[in-house]
Amino acid sequence: MPIHNVLVLSVLLALMPIHNVLGAPQKPSALDKEIDQCIRAEWTKHAATAHDMWMCEATPTIPGDWPAHKGSILVVYGYVYKLPANSSDCVDEAGPYCSVLIDPAKSNEAKSNQLAFDVHKTETQGVRSVGGTEKDILGSYERVQDLLASISLGKTPSEQDLQSIKSYFRLWRSCNGVIAARIAKNHKEFFSWLDSK
Repeated sequence: MPIHNVLVLSVLLALMPIHNVLGAPQKPSALDKEIDQCIRAEWTKHAATAHDMWMCEATPTIPGDWPAHKGSILVVYGYVYKLPANSSDCVDEAGPYCSVLIDPAKSNEAKSNQLAFDVHKTETQGVRSVGGTEKDILGSYERVQDLLASISLGKTPSEQDLQSIKSYFRLWRSCNGVIAARIAKNHKEFFSWLDSK
């Protein structure tokens, strides 16, 4: 399963973060696999100093600038989470520890960059189940990622396209407030746009 997919809470997965499974592509694309490899390779540079059982995770692709336009780079951030010993409704998160830059104009070429990172700077992220409309919105993961790539290749997004992007990322942010807050400073215009009507 690609590490940057979104999670449905169930009995067996109740302790995992909400950003892992729902709406995930059944067969990871070549880009999904490349992102996974980049994120995991960057984590190995930190793993020796991280003595807990950390698990790699990644954000969805986020536009490098906003409004996105032809030539825009897309960004994915790698971070880690672990299950706390005394709680069943949250995870501890640290990071981001790397970014992966994706250029749709160059056959989705992906390049990873190591970020300043302290595994001891953790925050607690609550988890919750999703269903109904929220499940459908998170299920639009692939479509939203394709829309962002198409804008980077020169397509002018429709109002419906923009609304799909906004709905997805608003929900993703509400389920993943810790990592969203940590990367928001790098994408101020995009996150401000999410708050607009």
